[in-house]
Amino acid sequence: MLDYNDLERYAHKLLCKDGRPTEYARKIAKRYKQIYIDEYQDISPVQDQIFTSIGSSNIFMVGDI
Repeated sequence: MLDYNDLERYAHKLLCKDGRPTEYARKIAKRYKQIYIDEYQDISPVQDQIFTSIGSSNIFMVGDI
């Protein structure tokens, strides 16, 4: 069984290496024109790295200061 933290950790490992997107992350990024993130203030640094690895510069974030 896996919980949410396990899934997050495995996704991070699959998509990020040494702070850079992996080859697999670059393949996934080609599927999306943009990524929208609501409640950005509630995401963790790990989640931020995941989004950044598949969104490159096409990320729109909405959140409180």
